[in-house]
Amino acid sequence: MSKAMTRISFSLIALVPALLAACVGDNQPSKLYVLSATEPPAQRSAQGVALSVGPILLPKYLDRPQIVTRPTANELTVAEFDRWGGRLEDNVTQVIGENLSRRLRTSRVALFPAEAALRADLRISVTISRFECVGDSGECLLDARWQIAGQGDGVAAPSMGASGLVARPASGSYAALAAAMSQLLGELSREIADGVTARAR
Repeated sequence: MSKAMTRISFSLIALVPALLAACVGDNQPSKLYVLSATEPPAQRSAQGVALSVGPILLPKYLDRPQIVTRPTANELTVAEFDRWGGRLEDNVTQVIGENLSRRLRTSRVALFPAEAALRADLRISVTISRFECVGDSGECLLDARWQIAGQGDGVAAPSMGASGLVARPASGSYAALAAAMSQLLGELSREIADGVTARAR
């Protein structure tokens, strides 16, 4: 009996490091990141074009708190402790709206779906098919199709465009990844803003 108890005691002692490691892992604090506008601040007019921005649609595999990367063409990696500070789709919509507001110098920008009070001149919708960093190179990719449509009956057909953009993070950190993804949204916003300007002509 004494030998059996001794073996059990040694087994329990051997388990302690593994249990401690598991507890430390579970209690590791998450780091939170957000995307941000990259257009420089600008004076905006209340007489500028009125834009309704959204919906902005992202792939369902990105609809999670954790940051997702793509190490190979058919594999996704989820960073358990590196997360977005809010819903990614909402953050992307906010950033595109702010970039457009600054670039087009208009304060008349409302975000879908809370834009009912705005009588928009144009509605901008975007479907993003890819938005992550990939492969050993760590390049971040953004593939999107977007549409600029007039409001009401009897308006011209929607203007449509497609964007395929690439940015390389300054380092391998998740902070650098978020900065590169913000850069991609800035480039997408500039292409959409050019479409708005061309339609206005």
